[in-house]
Amino acid sequence: MVKMLVPSSSPRLLQSSVITVCVWLGLIGLSVSLQIADSNEPSPALLGESVELFCRSDDVPDLCVWTLDDTSCKLSDTSPELQCTDRILASLDGGLCKLTIENIEEDDAFNHYSCLFISIVDGEVEKDSREI
Repeated sequence: MVKMLVPSSSPRLLQSSVITVCVWLGLIGLSVSLQIADSNEPSPALLGESVELFCRSDDVPDLCVWTLDDTSCKLSDTSPELQCTDRILASLDGGLCKLTIENIEEDDAFNHYSCLFISIVDGEVEKDSREI
């Protein structure tokens, strides 16, 4: 809590002080934005096995989007599970977004995988992404 002593006879000084404090708080980064807090690296797997990738946000996002080269899988709380391809399933549970690749093939090792979290807070778009 910040306490300020301001003369009661000076409303302009009070307004100026409030604006200064608000600008100062903004400059030191007290605004909270959506961030990826954790993710995993793909673990070694043999052909035919399954692999699970995940990204975890520090807050519950509105959307999670997995991108695998030219394929995108968009998840939200209204559609928290999606079959991206015949072997790839994506799911969103709170701030945890997973991608499960079944029956690993050799080509899977050469794909680029990334997750993107998106939230809309007070009309502002917050997002963070990570390549895995």
